[in-house]
Amino acid sequence: MPWTWNQAVSPLTTDANVNAIINPNGITYNYELPFQNYINYSFDSSQASGAATSAVALTSLQQQCVRNALSYVHSVTGINFNEIPAGSSQPQELVFVYADSTGTNANKQNLLEGDFTSYSMVSTDASGNLKTFNIKNTIAFSTKYDYMSNLQSGSVGYQAMLQGIGQALGLTVPATGNLPAGLDTNNQTLMSSNSDGNSYSSYQPLDIKALNWLYGGDGLLGKYGLTLNSNGVPVANGGPPGGIIVGSLPNSQSQVVVQTT
Repeated sequence: MPWTWNQAVSPLTTDANVNAIINPNGITYNYELPFQNYINYSFDSSQASGAATSAVALTSLQQQCVRNALSYVHSVTGINFNEIPAGSSQPQELVFVYADSTGTNANKQNLLEGDFTSYSMVSTDASGNLKTFNIKNTIAFSTKYDYMSNLQSGSVGYQAMLQGIGQALGLTVPATGNLPAGLDTNNQTLMSSNSDGNSYSSYQPLDIKALNWLYGGDGLLGKYGLTLNSNGVPVANGGPPGGIIVGSLPNSQSQVVVQTT
């Protein structure tokens, strides 16, 4: 069964605080990779996109820090990450670089890291049904801040990296006022712009809830989380069992199917 963009954007949960850090307009890798249960990543600076200007390759140590972070993300989401060499002809769905510009925030301040999502190879039929679709995310670390060269666990750079990966996987920085003051801080979600003065090496409670909702802990094409069923219909399991119950699509034109287990 074909599906439209509005049918495939991430459905929200019944928890408003979790919804605050889920990108309501994004399509996750669950739908973009209906026949592939892994995400390709590389350190190919020539593949940098978005606001990542004058991009250069990460050092060997920085690259190892990225691998360590992805190993941790795998332990949380179940997603398998497949490294491919620079210059590969394989689709590069996640690219890590060091760049002169990573964009600016609402206050026109330079970002420590930027995540730039591009939807390439998108085509639809006359009815608006998606025929081809591909996501590519570039995560760029700013050269404007010396401390961002340190991507080792426990550093500001490592926390920024986890935030960038979170955004690539479908999370978002909460808009001002969307989270209660006590929750809009890094000790509740790494997506928050409000730091409590610490640098975290793991996702925080709201991040875990949101990632569980999107991926269910068993990766792409798993039994839980968001995926497509055998008919190509977006399905929300919201798992694992006992997890958050599905709500409805924002600005929905159709209902998301809910499977129970």
